[in-house]
Amino acid sequence: MRSQQTNKDHIMSSSFLFLPGSLALENRPFHFKIADVIQSAFSSCHGYVGYKLTRLGRASDEDVPSFLIVTREHGIILIDVVEERIIEKIESNGAEYWRSESGEIRLARSLVLDLYQEEVQSRLKNDLTLYDRKTRRAKTPILSVVVYCSNQATENYVSPEEFEITELTLDQLDAWLRGLPYVYNCTMQDLDKLYGLIEGTFIYENKNPIIDEDKLVTINDYIQKSLRTTFKQDDAQRLASMQLPPGPQRIRGLAGTGKTIVLCLKAAITHKRFEEFKILYLFNTQSLYQHVQTLISKYYTLEAKRVPDFNLL
Repeated sequence: MRSQQTNKDHIMSSSFLFLPGSLALENRPFHFKIADVIQSAFSSCHGYVGYKLTRLGRASDEDVPSFLIVTREHGIILIDVVEERIIEKIESNGAEYWRSESGEIRLARSLVLDLYQEEVQSRLKNDLTLYDRKTRRAKTPILSVVVYCSNQATENYVSPEEFEITELTLDQLDAWLRGLPYVYNCTMQDLDKLYGLIEGTFIYENKNPIIDEDKLVTINDYIQKSLRTTFKQDDAQRLASMQLPPGPQRIRGLAGTGKTIVLCLKAAITHKRFEEFKILYLFNTQSLYQHVQTLISKYYTLEAKRVPDFNLL
């Protein structure tokens, strides 16, 4: 049962989005099902759930949990989906591995989640209102969950003394999500900060003095003015930039509404997620060339920890 802090105004004004990322391209039934469970359980919350939303500097998408949930009510929840049945836990050279029913041996997802959670903590250090430097812990609650799609409830493959991770079977997930108390309840301003830090769009924040609008002369002046008002994505921008659809997608907007940043984010995310893809970015203003490269590079370098290959872009 949810906390008494829930009220009618909260429920009426809730907004919970689904950012599918590359899910439509991967076509994984268990992941679609879990996405539906999350959306239903959190339909009265403020926030979103993203699929493989951000690497946070991890080497590949294999090092990223399946779902990342950010809400005003609960903070951050990391959910990793294990589709194959796990039959054995193996410890070797100080690390933990899991053997699946097919015989494949991989790094334990509990360790992957733990390392990713540390990256989330590190990202939140960029804003002192969200991170306590005395305790060296984020002020935002962070929960990590492994969901087994083919294992039974009695099987346990996470060491509780080593990892603060909840283990659930697929049929337990819905009740667990609905039973979470409202322990965070941050302001909408803090929620926006969380979005920017987790998504990596905080990298676009312009901390230079504001240009006097009376002195807007060059195209670059107008670009910089637009940039100051669009580095914090709204819901429409977030849905457009973070989704990699299986077909054509049309993005429309008036001048200064953030189309350039959205397209640069989409190019960087696509290049990061599918390194073998060739990406063509077209525009008809020569003065934008360096600006577009800079926007793509800022995000890609932050997330992938290397520079983009512009021979492919």
